[in-house]
Amino acid sequence: MQTESYRRPLTPAARPSWLDDVRAHPAHATAAALGLTIVADRPALGAGPCPACSAETRHPSRRDRRGALGFRPDGTGWRCFQCDAHGNAVDLVAFVAIGHKPAAGNRDEWQRVRARAAEAGLCEAENVGSHVRKNPARPTNSPPRPAPPPPRRPPAGEVAALWASCQPVTRMHPPCAGVSEAARDADAAMALFLARRGLSPADLAALDVARALPLAGEHPFPAWWPSSWAATWRLVVPAYEADGTMASLHARAVRPDTEPKTRWPCGVSAAELLFADPGGLGVLRGRPQPGLEAVWLAEGLTDLLALALEAAARGGRWAVLAGTSGGFRALVRVRWPSGVRAIVTTDHDRAGDAYAAEIRAALPRTVDVRRADLPGAVRGAA
Repeated sequence: MQTESYRRPLTPAARPSWLDDVRAHPAHATAAALGLTIVADRPALGAGPCPACSAETRHPSRRDRRGALGFRPDGTGWRCFQCDAHGNAVDLVAFVAIGHKPAAGNRDEWQRVRARAAEAGLCEAENVGSHVRKNPARPTNSPPRPAPPPPRRPPAGEVAALWASCQPVTRMHPPCAGVSEAARDADAAMALFLARRGLSPADLAALDVARALPLAGEHPFPAWWPSSWAATWRLVVPAYEADGTMASLHARAVRPDTEPKTRWPCGVSAAELLFADPGGLGVLRGRPQPGLEAVWLAEGLTDLLALALEAAARGGRWAVLAGTSGGFRALVRVRWPSGVRAIVTTDHDRAGDAYAAEIRAALPRTVDVRRADLPGAVRGAA
């Protein structure tokens, strides 16, 4: 009887599907099995080429040698920095096999994806009996996957010192004979940038949501923020962890035709960091303003500033949170205030759609999430 029981095929409920087998592999291991090149055998440097757009590297215009594909630290996902294709291990196999994610009811496409996965040793082939496990992807006694290490941030003391050295955007340098021409030029670039976007320096200074970086020689800049950046990427905002702890800084170029337009500190991680106006910071710290009706979730630094001014004009009924790529994942750890809706205002393009999906996935299902364009009063500034 024991022998017959052993030989009887396992029921579907008793064994993982081939999809489970593929998902059990970290995204970078899946990429390697499919023949993609892991840069310098270091998954943190990414892989290439992208199976969706064929890009080899992350930012070719900046001579970035990292692979076009980046991987989540926990191994559960990947994303192309050129075309924004993304997904889990199964999706990566699909892009390699058929060039896109298969349609839900398209059996032919799913068969081709499974065949490619089996060819790479990520699961069993379709014609293999369910009781035969030639390539078990997940041992039954395998230990749980360790939690990924926390993102590496710049030293907290240095972040606080650099932010404290920043000046209000109302007046960066007093007009006097001792002020250099370079300082006056940098101040003029900042003033023109704000004026063209209709952003009131006085109101921004009152909210203290953004400041102006000191110039080279005015502060002992840390290694993670070269002093040569200060005159160009000068408009700076704090970046917060999900609990409202200031963890980094993010800056916007104030001179026209500058690439890249924004800067994060070098050599450290910017993953899962958010920007906030005073109301948004209260949400992160678990102390939302009384009468709060909605939290606007915006894309990038200038949208944050424009919405922050509009929220201030509405007397605390709005709060604002913003982020860049990968930042909105922090929302999963935010204690969302009861009865407050989320309004997602991201661009109507592929990146904006990805941000909106990331936000929806991170927020509790009980939260009323809506997507809307920037209010009319804000649109011109942003």
